[in-house]
Amino acid sequence: METTSSEGERVADLLQSYKKEAKPDWDKSAEDYAKHRASFTKKFYDRLESNYDLPPSSLQDKSQFRVLDLATGTGIIAREFAKKGCSVTATDVSEGQINQAKILDSKQNVHINYSVGKAEVIEAPDNHFDLVIVGNAWHWFDSDATFKEVQRVLKKPTGKLVICHMDWVTYPGEIADLTEDLVIKHNPNWKKLSLTGFWPQWAMKAGIARYNNIETFSYVEKVSYTHDSWVGRMRAMSGVLILPPEKVSLFCQDLYSLLSKQAPSSPFIMDHRIWAVIAEVPSSK
Repeated sequence: METTSSEGERVADLLQSYKKEAKPDWDKSAEDYAKHRASFTKKFYDRLESNYDLPPSSLQDKSQFRVLDLATGTGIIAREFAKKGCSVTATDVSEGQINQAKILDSKQNVHINYSVGKAEVIEAPDNHFDLVIVGNAWHWFDSDATFKEVQRVLKKPTGKLVICHMDWVTYPGEIADLTEDLVIKHNPNWKKLSLTGFWPQWAMKAGIARYNNIETFSYVEKVSYTHDSWVGRMRAMSGVLILPPEKVSLFCQDLYSLLSKQAPSSPFIMDHRIWAVIAEVPSSK
């Protein structure tokens, strides 16, 4: 399963074309995302803290550390930084996703400032945030425009950008691979992604955008799914999300049948690759 930058670009290009043609309504996926989407684990945040000092260990009042979570979805990343005491702002194009995030926030007693908006047009002053972080979403953005806008809102010269992903790994003939075949059966317009979890093009594009001290890391997490949680997660996948309700129901029936054969013991384990790039804000021209 060799992966190159062109492979990551292939996946990003497919998703961009699908976004333009199918226009997924992320409000419809909000409840399934809140219930079934896998979260970055403590290991990920510990790595950001120990290797990249995010948030800074020397800063006693963490509320002075301003974090912006772009395309926050149901607030998975934003909540973790809020729990650390940081001042967190989070945006998303979907009001439904934000509403689910607020419900989860209230259950965990954290406060986050939310707004509906696009990553390419951030409603914030220049030199405002210490950290901008994006999880599982940069492929949906206009990359060049977002790098430029993130540069504008990050504090100079210390601000950092983190682009991170948590993707199931599509091993040939295993559940993720067979599930995507089912997506194509019910949605012939879907193009197979065959995810490996590597996105090296973001590091190269950050360099082209003049970001500094660019580093990446990657490792595999074992994620547990029940039949219900995997079906719920796939129901929120963009290739299924745009189908009419009757076709979504048929897809779910087929997926339950597949799981009963491929993973008769529930829960089952699936590899997810964590991949991240960390970069420092470019100096002002």
